[in-house]
Amino acid sequence: MAPYGGKAKSVLLVMTPALRTMNPRFLLFIFFLLVLVHPGKSGKSDDNTNESYYMNGSTRCLRCLAGEYVVKHCTIQDTPSTCESCLPGETYSEHLTGLTECLQCKVCRADEEEVSPCMVKKNTVCRCKKGTYCSGDEPCEICQKCTTSCPPNQEIQTPCNSTSDIECGPPKTANKMLLAILLPIGFIVLFAAFCVWYFCFGKKCNQLKWKEKSYIYV
Repeated sequence: MAPYGGKAKSVLLVMTPALRTMNPRFLLFIFFLLVLVHPGKSGKSDDNTNESYYMNGSTRCLRCLAGEYVVKHCTIQDTPSTCESCLPGETYSEHLTGLTECLQCKVCRADEEEVSPCMVKKNTVCRCKKGTYCSGDEPCEICQKCTTSCPPNQEIQTPCNSTSDIECGPPKTANKMLLAILLPIGFIVLFAAFCVWYFCFGKKCNQLKWKEKSYIYV
C-alpha cells in the first residue's frame, strides 16, 4: 500500500472538492456497490485448505482423484497435476490427494481374517477370527479370546463377535417363570378391584337411580 503522500496525496487533494459537491447518500450507495462488486475474502477462495486444491510452493494445483497419486506437480495456477493410478492390491488412496505416492495396503495379522481385499480406492478390511474379538471403540492391536461362560445364575444374552465379547444376563427361563407368576396375580388384583368398585359404588349408584325413578312415578 502506498504511503500517505506523493501521488496518493495529490489524487486525494484533486478529488476532495468533487467529493464535497456529491450527495452523501450517493456516496454511501457507491461505497456499498464497491463492496458487493469487489469479492475480497467473500469472493473466490484462495484458501489453501480447499479440498479440491493443494499448494506446490506458491502454485495452487488441483488434487488427484481417489485411487491416484501425483506424478508431476502443476506449474500453472489452478490446473491439474499429472496423476497415475495406485497399484491394485498393493497401494491405495481413499480421497482426493496431493501426495506423490499412494498409501501401502494393510496386511491382516495372523489373528485376523480378510473381509475384503485392498483396492486402489479402499484399504484392506480385516476382522478378528472366530472365537476372538477386538473392541471397536479403540485401535485393535491384538484380538482377545471370547469368554466362553457367564457367572452363576446368568446366561449368554448376546454371543461373542469380532468387535465385542459375550453379554450375560438373567436366564430367559427365569424371566418367563416370573411373567407366568405375575400375570395371574395381576388379573386377580384387577378382578378384586372391580368387585370392590361394583359392590361399594356401583350398587349405590344403581339404588340412587332406582329411587329417582320411583320419585318420578310417585
